[in-house]
Amino acid sequence: MNEQLIKSESQFSFRFEGKNEIDAILLSKTINDMVQLTKLAAIDECQDAYFKMKIMSFRDGSFKIDFSTISEVAENLYRHASDAATLAGTLFTVVKGYFEVKNHLKGKKPKSVVDKPDSKIEIENADSEKIEVPKSSFAITNNVKIDNLTVQIAGYVKTHNPNGGFSFETHDSIQNFSSEDVDCMLQPVATQESSSYEKYVIKTDLPIRKADLLKNSAWEFIFQGKTIKANIQDKKFIENVHSGLISLKAKDYINATLEIRMPLDGQGAAENSPKYTVLEVNGDVMRGCNDEQLSLL
Repeated sequence: MNEQLIKSESQFSFRFEGKNEIDAILLSKTINDMVQLTKLAAIDECQDAYFKMKIMSFRDGSFKIDFSTISEVAENLYRHASDAATLAGTLFTVVKGYFEVKNHLKGKKPKSVVDKPDSKIEIENADSEKIEVPKSSFAITNNVKIDNLTVQIAGYVKTHNPNGGFSFETHDSIQNFSSEDVDCMLQPVATQESSSYEKYVIKTDLPIRKADLLKNSAWEFIFQGKTIKANIQDKKFIENVHSGLISLKAKDYINATLEIRMPLDGQGAAENSPKYTVLEVNGDVMRGCNDEQLSLL
């Protein structure tokens, strides 16, 4: 049976302040780095999505580039169909957030980071100012590749017009950055290189080996014949277990949406140390697994 593909499409514009012409090499570098930033955003959202980005037009006034992207993802590889249908727009919002975070922090570490609803976070900078951005945009603080790309793009803006800034327009907002903001973005904020990895999301049955009935530590499951540890992000499921609404017995198992992150070495080869996360528990706990005795913490 063929997998159902969910398609999404969105556009954004990147505008240089100043002249309505631009050096060809500077333009080429800007386009390339913007595509690379969007690809890095896609890794966090859904690595298995088909992803294509194109230039729609160049516009007069100040120099403006219109980008478009199309993404397709198998329905069972993404958390919710509604999310998959808006994936392309989500990627651009995350990329815009990279620049917002960089400008907000001004090369310094955040004072605090607080989770917010709808997969967002609130970041407080060293001056006690706060902004709210997509959670995925915070990757710029620990991924040198993302940080370097934003530094380079800020440098292109400065080269094009030393006294000008730029703007970033998505489907629902316009963000303007001044020349002073560009100066802030030339300062790196990432403190260390995060590990490169491949990410897979699958639905699978997981026999429960060890459960935590009191806290939020990782559970143990049997997956592909071996014991794995995985944190569970399904808050409703955890609350029901902790409150006693869900009781667990030996040989119980769950059907789960499981995320697998496989770290890559310097040559891009997968290392043998995957990390597992249960994103969602699908349905009720099921009985009758023939694996080992369940342990409780």
